[in-house]
Amino acid sequence: MKLLLTGASGVVGSALYTALKAAGLDVTTLPHSELAKPLPGAPHTVIHAAWEGSAGPERNDESLLARNMDMSMKLLEAARAAGAKRWISFGSQAEYSPNLQDPIAESAPTEPATAYGKAKLRLCSMQQKFCAAHDMEFFWLRLFTCTSVRQQPPYLIPTLVGALHTGALPQLNTPHAVEDLLHAEDMANAVVKILGTEGKGGVYNLASGVGVSVAEIARILTRHMHPTLMEKLETAIASTALPDTRRVADIGRITGALGWKPSIGLEENLIRMAHAATHMGA
Repeated sequence: MKLLLTGASGVVGSALYTALKAAGLDVTTLPHSELAKPLPGAPHTVIHAAWEGSAGPERNDESLLARNMDMSMKLLEAARAAGAKRWISFGSQAEYSPNLQDPIAESAPTEPATAYGKAKLRLCSMQQKFCAAHDMEFFWLRLFTCTSVRQQPPYLIPTLVGALHTGALPQLNTPHAVEDLLHAEDMANAVVKILGTEGKGGVYNLASGVGVSVAEIARILTRHMHPTLMEKLETAIASTALPDTRRVADIGRITGALGWKPSIGLEENLIRMAHAATHMGA
C-alpha cells in the first residue's frame, strides 16, 4: 500500500513519518512547494498534515486560513485524480463550542469561537462531502493538544520549559485551565492503526482522554527542572482566581473502533520535553 504524506517537516508530520517508516510502510513525502501539482505515483492513502500558521497570531489570520483551505481541497482533488482510496486529515478541538463540559465527545456541539476553529470545521464538512461523492474513505482526526520535542514557543510546554531552563519562574496566565495532552508518538501510532483497518472512516477525537491543569504541568516541570522554585510557583498559582477553561476529550470512539490507546503517560511526556530542551540548550 503506497502512502503519501504532506507536512513531514512539521510537528505532526515528522512524528507520522517516523512512525510510518518504523512500521515498514511505503511512504512518500510531498513538500509544500509541490502541493498544487499532480501527485506522484498512485498512492492508496493520502495523509494530509500540512498547515501553515497553526500557532501564534497567524493561527486566526483569515487570508492564511483561506489559503490553507484552498490548498487542502486542491490536494484532495489531486488525490482523487491519482486514484487514492483513502484520505486522512487533521482537525482541532477548536471546532467544538468553547463552553462544553468534559469529556467532549464527537457528538458535542461544533460551535467554534475562533476563525481557526471555523475554518477547520468548514474544511471537515467540505472534505467529507467530497470523499462521499467520490467513494474515498474519509478520516478527520480532531487533535486536542499534541506535544512534541520539536515544538517551540508560543506553545505552552516549550514556553514553560524555556523559562525554567534559565532559572526563571514560568509565567502562568491561566493556571487553572485544564488541557488534554497527547504525545506526538501516540498520535502517529493511532494513524498507523487506521492504516490497518477498513471501513472505519469518520470523525474522531485524537487525544489522551486525561485532563491536567496548566498549574499541574508547571508543578511537574518545576519539580524536575528547578525544585527551588516550587514555593514561589505555588504562591503564584494560589494568587490566580478560579475558574478557567477545560478541554478534555472523550476518546471512546477511536479506542473502540481501532483498539488504540495512548501509551506515554503525562509525567513521561513532560520529562521528555524537559530533557530535549536541556540537550538542545533551550
